[in-house]
Amino acid sequence: MAILVRLGYLVSSNTMAYGGVGAKTIRFEYNLFEKADKIPAPFSKQSLHLLTEIGIETFSKLVQNLAFRFSYSFMPQKDVTQKGKNFPINHIYRKHGFLKTSVTEHAIKVGLAYRF
Repeated sequence: MAILVRLGYLVSSNTMAYGGVGAKTIRFEYNLFEKADKIPAPFSKQSLHLLTEIGIETFSKLVQNLAFRFSYSFMPQKDVTQKGKNFPINHIYRKHGFLKTSVTEHAIKVGLAYRF
């Protein structure tokens, strides 16, 4: 789920350039299965990330209510760590470490919009 606030500038009567800033919630779901003792270690974490977007929207001169939209969004890297004490008692990660992972998102969106 994401929330984004956009501000735009009219480049021409048919074209708008915009930028936005917001937040996106990400859910990590993992199961670190230890093969030797067959011990699963499922866990899930939810975190909030910064989200930015830039784009352009232009209305067609052929079909007055049809707009074309192109945007690029970016979510910077944020680490998620699972510490050893959170793993099951006999799991290898319980005594010998932790899991650290992260996510970065780049998205290009192309779309059509119809104005009623």
